[in-house]
Amino acid sequence: MTIRLLATLLLFGALAGCKSVDGVYLPACMAYAGDRFELKDGAVVWDKFTDQIRVDDSGEPIDPFPDYPQTGSYGLDGDVLTIVIEGAGTAERFHLHRDNGRLLLLTAAQQRAWESGGRYDDCVLERTTEQ
Repeated sequence: MTIRLLATLLLFGALAGCKSVDGVYLPACMAYAGDRFELKDGAVVWDKFTDQIRVDDSGEPIDPFPDYPQTGSYGLDGDVLTIVIEGAGTAERFHLHRDNGRLLLLTAAQQRAWESGGRYDDCVLERTTEQ
């Protein structure tokens, strides 16, 4: 009984941690191409966008990201957000930062730049809405 209660409390604690990061993340700058993440209750939708339009020989638009949106799940361990895309068999890791009331999602390269210089890239992903 004690083990079941402890496991339940740990599960609720993990879900509560995920809930606090739920939302839509978009570039924090004017971007003509980039990523969009929607995190909600442990599930993720990863989409890409661009303003570039390419057409095929018949003048029909070509989908620049035919494999997107992708769906999967995410988990949070400290400030590391791990996203696992369904069927991909790989995990993408990001770092969460709280900065003056903003919640930012940094790639590994952006995290290294922040660690070495204490500055954020102008176009980090920022949570824009609560879900």
